[in-house]
Amino acid sequence: MKQTLSLDGKWQVIFDHDNKGRTLNWQYRENFDSYEDLAPVTVPACLEEFKQDYEGVAWYGKTFALPSDWKNKTIRIHFEAVNYRTEIWVNGEAAGAHEGGYIGFELQIDDLLNEGENFIAVRVITPLITRDVVIDGLGRDDMPHWRGAITGGIWQPVSLIATGHVYVEDTFVTTDINSGEVTLASIFQNQDLRIQSAKVAWTIIEFNNNTLVASGQETLNLNPGINHHEQSFAIENHKLWQLDDPSLYVVTTTITLRDDCSDSEEKRFGFREFTARGKSFYLNGEKIVLKTTFNEAFYPHSLAYPRDLELLKKEFKLIKDGNINMIRPWRKPQPKIVYDLADELGVLFVGALPVECMQNWPQITPYTKQRIENEATEMVRRDRNHPSIVIWEMFNEIG
Repeated sequence: MKQTLSLDGKWQVIFDHDNKGRTLNWQYRENFDSYEDLAPVTVPACLEEFKQDYEGVAWYGKTFALPSDWKNKTIRIHFEAVNYRTEIWVNGEAAGAHEGGYIGFELQIDDLLNEGENFIAVRVITPLITRDVVIDGLGRDDMPHWRGAITGGIWQPVSLIATGHVYVEDTFVTTDINSGEVTLASIFQNQDLRIQSAKVAWTIIEFNNNTLVASGQETLNLNPGINHHEQSFAIENHKLWQLDDPSLYVVTTTITLRDDCSDSEEKRFGFREFTARGKSFYLNGEKIVLKTTFNEAFYPHSLAYPRDLELLKKEFKLIKDGNINMIRPWRKPQPKIVYDLADELGVLFVGALPVECMQNWPQITPYTKQRIENEATEMVRRDRNHPSIVIWEMFNEIG
């Protein structure tokens, strides 16, 4: 059975002004803890909340205990977003790295963990916006970033995920608004060295009332590593995702190995088709007029991450009360919680990259094409199941 452990809350950080942490081996707990100027921080949060206008390198450290029943589990660490370049060590051993500041990533770390206490070190290079420096090849405005704040550091939640040897890595849901057909394109990861005979079961329910509308199961022989599988279902009397009646469904995929639940994953979706013909837009075949607001998404005390769910709900209520049906955000993919609410409340969204252009952001380097393609790929893969997102916006105010 899937289990999660939040690593949010109290961490410690070293503001590495001189970029000397790699030389001093701060990935080791004894070296990190012996630094004389450790600062307490909260995760998730932008580093600017603790040190105004900070740009450069920061080292995070946290000690945690592994649950006693996680022995022999496949364990991943999941970061929902760290800005911008991230390097991770677990108990002094290199775990992996990621570049990109707005979309989550995971690393498998069970082979690096102890049964008792563990130490994780995270080295982050924040966006460089005002400083004319080059750090590990990254210069001022080299990375795609949101201009609203530096938004550096571990600014979205962190958690540990424990499953059996086989788990669901991804599910892409496509729907047909006319027939009610649902197609699930799944990626299963088998971390065992042998082929696994896995019983995979699917259930689809209505989100608002838990009514079961479809189910099925199949036994699959999954090779070690990545496995792709497609499964289709027909939902009778399916309901469309509409602005005034945003019907949602939840598909649950459960993997069982030898009568033990190895993993279970939920994914929400809706039946929605958004098209443009001539100068008009159509939602599920009906012509609509887009009434759009530009939302800069600043949040009190947290800059870019909406930690207060009630405040976020109030913001959406004001949007709905104002007869607005679409939001264009200010130049960054939103935290998942924002899109979830848009799905639930019937608000259209523009999915936007953190790419400003305007002849300054980002700077054109040999890596620019690769970085922008990475941002676009990660954004679409993470957010493609949200029925609220109907347009992908690549650039802004192109010079």
